[in-house]
Amino acid sequence: MDPISFILSTYINTVSSTMTNNVSEIYGTEMQSVATEYHGHQVTYSYQMWKIKPESVCRNQKSDINQYSKCTIEAKSLFDELCDYLQTNPGSGWRFQKNKNMYCTAAISYQPVIASIQKADQPTPIEIARKECNTVIAENMGDGSPAAQKRIEKACESYNSMQE
Repeated sequence: MDPISFILSTYINTVSSTMTNNVSEIYGTEMQSVATEYHGHQVTYSYQMWKIKPESVCRNQKSDINQYSKCTIEAKSLFDELCDYLQTNPGSGWRFQKNKNMYCTAAISYQPVIASIQKADQPTPIEIARKECNTVIAENMGDGSPAAQKRIEKACESYNSMQE
């Protein structure tokens, strides 16, 4: 390749690469990931085309439902706070407007996961008696013999007396 063709080729590649990068940045065509500390929680999310992907919010914490729930609640709060801040502190430029639209859209549309898992309470005596009665009834279903009836009456006796 002669030197003039090489220089021209390099110039065209540089200009087209710069234009592609600018278009990619303005339209947000590439997926971007964000991790930020907010109120003591690590909040992560991704966005593309200046829209936050709801399924990406706190994705790294999905294995622990309690942590995931807390994280998504904090993420919703973060989006609300960023939207409020961007609305009350106007800026200029395309990037400011894109960020404001992205966070305000997320503040309106993002729904956090609200869940908690805790240890179950111990069953009460009446619940235990009811379970025993139901188990014996299920085991003897279809058996109309007097012996089966006697087993059911005996198993359900304590439950029936507790109900009264």
